[in-house]
Amino acid sequence: MGKQLRIWIFAFLGTLLASSSLLAEGVITLTTSKAVGEKIGLGIEAKGNVTIEGVQEAPRIDEFKRSYTLTSQTVVIRGDVTTLDCAFNKLDSLKLSGCTSLTTIHCQKNPLTSLDVSGSTALTELGCFLNELTSLNVSGCTALIKLECQWNQLTSLDLSNVPSLTTLNCETNQLTSLDVSSCLSLTTLNCNYNQLTSMDVSSCPSLTTLACQSNQLTTLNVSGCTTLTGLACNSNQLTTLNVSGCTALTWLDCTRNPLVSVDLSNCRSLKKLSVTSGKLTCLNVSACTALTELKCSSNQLTSLDLSGCTALTKLDCTRNPLTSLNLSNCTSLTEFTWSEGNLTSLDVSGCTALTKLSCGWGQLTSLNLSGCTALAELYCSRSQLTSLDASGCTALTILHCNVNPLTSINLSNCRSLKEFEWKLERLTSLDVSGCTSLTTLECNNNMLTSLKVSGCTSLTKLNCSINYVDSLDLSGCTSLTELNSSRNQLTSLDLSDQKGLTTLNCSDNLLREIDLSGCPRIDSLICDINQIKEREMTKLVNSLPDLQGKGVGLFRVFNETSKREGNVCLSDHVATAKAKGWKTQFKRGRYYDIWYDYAGADKPTFVVTDESTRGGTVTITGTSDLNIVAYGTELTIEASPDEGYKLTALTANGVDILATMKVVVTNNVTIKATFVDHTGVERTVTQQVKLYPNPATYYVIVEGVAPASEVTLRSMTGERLYAGRADSRGSLQIDLTPYADGGYLVCVAGETYRVVVRH
Repeated sequence: MGKQLRIWIFAFLGTLLASSSLLAEGVITLTTSKAVGEKIGLGIEAKGNVTIEGVQEAPRIDEFKRSYTLTSQTVVIRGDVTTLDCAFNKLDSLKLSGCTSLTTIHCQKNPLTSLDVSGSTALTELGCFLNELTSLNVSGCTALIKLECQWNQLTSLDLSNVPSLTTLNCETNQLTSLDVSSCLSLTTLNCNYNQLTSMDVSSCPSLTTLACQSNQLTTLNVSGCTTLTGLACNSNQLTTLNVSGCTALTWLDCTRNPLVSVDLSNCRSLKKLSVTSGKLTCLNVSACTALTELKCSSNQLTSLDLSGCTALTKLDCTRNPLTSLNLSNCTSLTEFTWSEGNLTSLDVSGCTALTKLSCGWGQLTSLNLSGCTALAELYCSRSQLTSLDASGCTALTILHCNVNPLTSINLSNCRSLKEFEWKLERLTSLDVSGCTSLTTLECNNNMLTSLKVSGCTSLTKLNCSINYVDSLDLSGCTSLTELNSSRNQLTSLDLSDQKGLTTLNCSDNLLREIDLSGCPRIDSLICDINQIKEREMTKLVNSLPDLQGKGVGLFRVFNETSKREGNVCLSDHVATAKAKGWKTQFKRGRYYDIWYDYAGADKPTFVVTDESTRGGTVTITGTSDLNIVAYGTELTIEASPDEGYKLTALTANGVDILATMKVVVTNNVTIKATFVDHTGVERTVTQQVKLYPNPATYYVIVEGVAPASEVTLRSMTGERLYAGRADSRGSLQIDLTPYADGGYLVCVAGETYRVVVRH
């Protein structure tokens, strides 16, 4: 009996111990919307053994996250768990019971709407961001050091019982208030993108970083935050800000606030300050001797004194009504941006380290760059500068000075200049011939009559269109690939040295010929509105490189709508270009950029005129009508002298053809055979009538008649059209503008002469 009693007592004690152990065991219950058979990921660290219900696999207890197959949508973890990672599992709920050893929870990226970890006295880190939380209970988490609950829907957060908290991220919630007065150990606080109207961190003496941007703050108390190094309070409703007690502050961003004052006294450690888009009328940074970057654009500053900021490297004070700016002693300044202000003069001569300067879109009439030997980029467009001296800027690589009333620019010694751009200016001459590093030059839309670019060995792109340049020397520009010299007054263009040229636009000039034999890589040519006639057009198309099998070249040669068009491109020229792989196009109508395929013009016809002297007969064969002679027609001239006369000369447009007695018609031709009386009998010539020009366009002059002689102009049918009398010198000018193109008769002293009118 005693033995049985002892056995029963031992069994009872064992049961009692087992029951006590179960009561002390932690339980974590997870509910997911994932279907049975899907995978969930769990990372579990624990003291001792752990069981899992609701999954197929046995638990793995280590630092790695494992994959488990669901047998139920409710998963229960039992044991002394210290770390739980259940992120990204579509959890609907997470419940803790008796988890006194739990130190870390990562449950982010789930659709949790509420989370209660109250009483988890060992918990030091909680990551529950990217959920749908409207409720979070951390009361009693006295060991909690790090809380990340950002990107949820929290409207309130009670931190009164988390005295150990050092890091809090609660940004992007719906908090209207936040009390951190109990968080004496707090070092980092991010409460951006909430609905806070006030913030007081004066009781957080250990705070080093505060981010409270994009709220509705009207007050911010940072007094006593002597260890605060970074403060971002931008995009709020602050009108004043006092950070004078933040002696350790190194960076401050308070942009986009209606600030009227900022107290920076004692901020001797401040290095970066951004106070843009406010209402500041004054800014005192005299105490900020360590300041390296200052952004104060879009305020109401009228003056700014930075003479004590010797460490300043970057400055942006754009869009302020500044009338004075003191940069003396700013010898470390490397980047300076100012525009849209009232400054009329700017002196950066003492900024010897300056590499980039933007000072356009303002009222500047004077800019002093002397001593800026390190300046590499200068942007001063849309100002009122009349002169610019950058001769001392030997490191300058980029210069943009568009839309200034500049009359002079000094770029001597700018041998590093690679990109130079300005438009709508008043310059009449520009010499960049010494800029051997220049790669791009945009000087179109000016009043240039002289442009010197010779020796610019690195120049690849030149746009000098819409000027008055009559000559362009490209010698030494061996790297040129793109040239736009359209709308100038060029009469010639030497491209013999342009082996790399691919694109040429020389439209609307006075060019009579173009030779591309030195441009083997060219594949785009725009040369309409020039004076390239038939013979020179033939030479041009013959000089086009053969692109067959390499692509299609673009040959834009004729403008049908321009009254200045003087080019003649025949169908034969188009055929020659096509055989070399070029597409010929012409422009029609008022649309500037629409081109059409061009078939070429028919062969033109010309007038052949006989102005031979008396004493012989001239017969011209090879055409049926001397008024309509086709281009390229070969004519044969027979000149038979009368008895007693001798043929001494035969010319076509002044060129001797006596040896061949032939001429090929490519223009209007005047044939003149000269017969001389060789009998020795003197003849008295009382008058020798001359008509010129013939053919005529606007007028014809009659010379060599007796003074006061009547001169009449008649149609070919004899109709009298005009009558006038010669002056005292025997000369008369007849206006031909009222008459249509064609042949007319000039009658004087019983003689009749023929004149051709071609408008």
